[in-house]
Amino acid sequence: MRLNKTVSGILSILLGVALMVCKDDMTGILLSAFGITFLVLGVLSLLQRQTVAGFVKLVLGVVALCFGWVLVKVAFYVLGALLVVYSVLQLSEYARCPRHRRSSFLAGVMPSVIGILAGLCLFFNHQGVMEWAFLLSGAFLVVSGALLLLGKSGRR
Repeated sequence: MRLNKTVSGILSILLGVALMVCKDDMTGILLSAFGITFLVLGVLSLLQRQTVAGFVKLVLGVVALCFGWVLVKVAFYVLGALLVVYSVLQLSEYARCPRHRRSSFLAGVMPSVIGILAGLCLFFNHQGVMEWAFLLSGAFLVVSGALLLLGKSGRR
């Protein structure tokens, strides 16, 4: 069990450092790994005579390898638009309902304003959002790995 935690901790730290150092190349690497994985899984499914699952996995692999960046940008646009729409609806609900106005202004309006700003950042600044996401994810992985190595993960 201790060896398991040690290996997990070391791998978490290595992945976290890789995410922080290679943040520009990491999306391409992950998309390529995703595409290759699905290609291999598709071939394995075809060899096991699971034709529908095999072809679906092959198509997913080819799409990820050929159009991965387009899919990432579309995902950012959709996520940003949904976040803005949700935050505007939340803000209109706050303004429309009198019982919400009794709560503090910051608690009622600020989450919506932050949501709108975050949605606009997702919509207009893909690269900046991805860099911050990789930096924060890498930092969390390094801290998690260090806690695993120190034996203070909270899991037994």
